[in-house]
Amino acid sequence: MAFRKIKAGLVNGPINQHIGEVGNLFFDIDTGELRLSDGVTPGGIPVSGGGGGGSLIFKDDGATIGSAAILNFGNNISVSLVAGTANADVVPVKISNTAPIAAAGDLWYNPVTTELKIYYSGSWVGLSGTIGPPGPPGVAGPPGPTGPTGPTGPTGLTGPTGSPGPAGVSGPPGPTGPTGLTGPTGSPGPAGVAGPPGPTGPTGLTGPAGVAGPPGPTGPTGSPGPEGPTGPTGLTGPAGVAGPPGPTGPAGPTGPAGAAGSINFDGGFPGISYAGGPAFDCGGVT
Repeated sequence: MAFRKIKAGLVNGPINQHIGEVGNLFFDIDTGELRLSDGVTPGGIPVSGGGGGGSLIFKDDGATIGSAAILNFGNNISVSLVAGTANADVVPVKISNTAPIAAAGDLWYNPVTTELKIYYSGSWVGLSGTIGPPGPPGVAGPPGPTGPTGPTGPTGLTGPTGSPGPAGVSGPPGPTGPTGLTGPTGSPGPAGVAGPPGPTGPTGLTGPAGVAGPPGPTGPTGSPGPEGPTGPTGLTGPAGVAGPPGPTGPAGPTGPAGAAGSINFDGGFPGISYAGGPAFDCGGVT
């Protein structure tokens, strides 16, 4: 006794042009129609349900080889007969956070790691490929209308006044300003009439020396008058400013030489004498 193994696989292309190997089953993903290849007819022969229990009848070269209500193509594809119509349920990719139970050729997408894997040789193998270049940016849509302005919220409460901070450190004293200009000296007033001499008061502070006036011309010498009584001593006036020294006069002529004298010490020693005058006796000089 022999049997035929049914294989499942995804074929790119229109189903109406596919012939396949004799005895292979294939179905239309878009319509869910199951077809059987006879090795000649493009698109195969549509499989329809038989009578009785509504099972699928499978034939090989015209001879019935078996029947079933559900035909499984791995874990991702199943075909069932409902009211005489064969329906295919295709799950091309399993989506799960954990590895599902699978058969060879099943695809699994993990949304946590964003990995796509295929079940091959008893384990899940990651698929790798080259990422294509990014597409051009889309056209920016028009700006949406401006929404209405929301109502103004209530004014918040005024917070409490904070306590005054500590006094700051006093800064250093500023520099001394410049001395002001000295005002001009006032002009002297006119001399008053001399009154009678009063009692002698305490000696006052010495005033500043007056400016010396220019010397007046020398008048003629008058005849001496009679001597008057001595008047009271007047107050001492301020000292006048000393005039500049006069020029030095020329030296006078040298007078004639005097007559020669002699000095005689008693005892004749040392015998010093001079001519022209009386003897000068020192007496008893030895």
